[in-house]
Amino acid sequence: MNIEKLKKLESEFLERHPDGFKSKEFVKITKKHNVGKHTEYINGILTEDYLNKGHQVFKDVAKVVLSSSLVSVFEKVRFRDFAADLTTAEKTRFVKGVSELLYGHEKSGFYMVYTLLKEHRLAKWPIITVFRVYAYPKKDVLMKPTVVKKVIAHLNLDLKYESDPSYTLYRKYRAAINKMKKEVALSLRPNNLAFTGFLMLII
Repeated sequence: MNIEKLKKLESEFLERHPDGFKSKEFVKITKKHNVGKHTEYINGILTEDYLNKGHQVFKDVAKVVLSSSLVSVFEKVRFRDFAADLTTAEKTRFVKGVSELLYGHEKSGFYMVYTLLKEHRLAKWPIITVFRVYAYPKKDVLMKPTVVKKVIAHLNLDLKYESDPSYTLYRKYRAAINKMKKEVALSLRPNNLAFTGFLMLII
């Protein structure tokens, strides 16, 4: 992890945007992504008790992916088709996986969601990680392949990018992001999406 490079990126970014993510420009972008709305939806609607209803609430769970601006249009179209083709048993598996991912054994939930998506050739990083980044925006990370690869390479992280999602890489990348964000100004890290957005924009 190259903190010197990170501090240089911080300096360059703040020179262009002195108020960081508090500037009018970024406030507009933040509103566009509606992170707060999605966080409220998960914490208020997709509670652990609610997810215990299994396949009955699958549409409500799928809504997180389908309504997210963080997931590409192409991936959302494929996810919509995936959702339409699932059996009742598969819908139950997916909801159970998301429940574990959010409230239970995180690693098990990760692989429950991953395995079902993999069976349908849709195991994509953003689809798997979007749930927790909305639920825990100050702790978790969204894994966007292009961004992750740039961050690993530019900041010399001791990580190797894998296109096939793995919990090991997810956990290590999240730890690196949470460590690095402590080194920059508060205005660049209101949440982890903002911090990784700063890195995406400046690298």
